[in-house]
Formats: sequence, structure tokens, C-alpha cells
Amino acid sequence: MRHVLLVLILTSSAEIFIRAENRTSAGLARSVVRSLQNAPLTAFAAADPDRRGQFVAALYVPEQLLVIVAAHPDVSAIEARITAGQYRDVYLDLQGTPSPQGRFFVVDADADGLLASPPDDGGVDVVYDGSAQPLLLNGELGPRRRNAGAYDAAVAAAETKYSHALGVLQAAFETRAGSR
Repeated sequence: MRHVLLVLILTSSAEIFIRAENRTSAGLARSVVRSLQNAPLTAFAAADPDRRGQFVAALYVPEQLLVIVAAHPDVSAIEARITAGQYRDVYLDLQGTPSPQGRFFVVDADADGLLASPPDDGGVDVVYDGSAQPLLLNGELGPRRRNAGAYDAAVAAAETKYSHALGVLQAAFETRAGSR
């Protein structure tokens, strides 16, 4: 019985370690927040170079990083606002995009990347992906009681999308700093 318990503990510990290792959003979120604070800005936006007509915008409020990825029907207007440094307006425009299709929005509660379960302070990250039900990253399986594998898959997919969005923002910050 002791061996079974030890194996379960080690397996759980290894799984937590693996999950932590695969969280690239943590470092990227901290980097984007540092860039915002150093600028100093509360919002920033960029075009996604991998997806024509897709934009990423972030709004930083104390201890929260709000990031949206969306297409907008007026691409040239959004590009003009980015060029003019009207990042908060871009954020608001993307939030107001009429169709939820393709929209990805993250409330990063502690601006520390996505966490599959909340830290001791209880901050819960929330992911809205298109018209699907919101994903609360609180370690629970959700209102529809999805299985643990489905929850882990949803968290992994959200982590990939969020890391990509943060990477787009960080690359744009670096380009902006280099052009000064």
C-alpha cells in the first residue's frame, strides 16, 4: 500500500512539474507587464504577423493583464490607430468586435500567465475563446463536469494561444524600442 501511495504522490508531483515547465505564458506575461511599465503605458496593441487582419491588444490594470486577440472588420483603421499609438482605443475596438468567432480574451488575474489552479490568493484566470463557455482556471472541472483530460486539454490550448498573443506583443515592443 505504501508503494502505491508513493507512486501516486510522485506521479502527481511530476505532473505538476511538467505543467509548470510547459507554462511559457508566465515569463511572457511578466515581460509584457515590465515593457508596459517601462514605456510607461497601460495599454498596447499590435498586428499579428502570422494572421492577416488579426490583432492583439493588452490592457494592464493593477495586478491584472487583460489580453484580447480578434479580427476587426476595418483593418486599416486598426492599423492606423496602432501606428498613432492609440493602443487603448484598439483594445476597446477589439473588445467591441461584433462577432465572437475567432475572438480570444484572457483575464490574467495576477498578470503571471495562465495557471491551471489558483494561487493561495485565490486569483482565478478566465479564458473566453470564441462562443465557447468561459474556461475558469481554478482547478475544477467546470459547470458541465468535464473530465480531467478535457480540462487539461483546454488549459493547454489556452496556454498555447495566450503565449502566442503575448509573444506578438513582446516582439512589437522590441521592434518599437529598436526604432527609437
